[in-house]
Amino acid sequence: KIIGNMANDFSKIFCLNQEVQIEEYKQLTIFEAYKDPHLIWENIDSAEWMDKINKAYEKIKITQIELGVGHPSDTVILLPNHKRGMELVRNFKKRGIEVNHVFGDSSEESCYNISCFYTGDSRLKMSTIHSFKGWEAVNVILLIPFDWLGSEDNLNALVYVAMTRAQVNLIVLNCNQRYSEFGGKLPSIWQ
Repeated sequence: KIIGNMANDFSKIFCLNQEVQIEEYKQLTIFEAYKDPHLIWENIDSAEWMDKINKAYEKIKITQIELGVGHPSDTVILLPNHKRGMELVRNFKKRGIEVNHVFGDSSEESCYNISCFYTGDSRLKMSTIHSFKGWEAVNVILLIPFDWLGSEDNLNALVYVAMTRAQVNLIVLNCNQRYSEFGGKLPSIWQ
């Protein structure tokens, strides 16, 4: 319910006229082992984005090990564009972490990768927010960019959609000044 309530607040503040129906929002029913869902919002400097994503992923991984539940495929990292996506994929692969992603040099490669989300692939997922519409994950790590080429309304809607993809845990790493005040009222530490 905490993610649904926060998403509804975001929708009101940024005039999206959308609402998550809390009673239907399946946040805890997926994995009962997750006793305490987490909503973390960190306002960060854009130069820190990769380090912060790495730390967020490690926190989720440690929690999964401690609880004895979960797989890398239960987590998705949502990024604003393919350039940052490929940078992060290369970073994770250097660390020996297998990634199922939508980023590629050709649209054919990207389409192949998104279709792998259907097959129960056990790897960590990475996607753009656009490509992950309609999907959900137990754990979502969202990077909100400092710079955005589209309209503010479009970014508001994308951020809202990305936040509502989380079933249990949501970590938002915000580089955009537009959302700093909103996020500044939310927990910034996983406890």
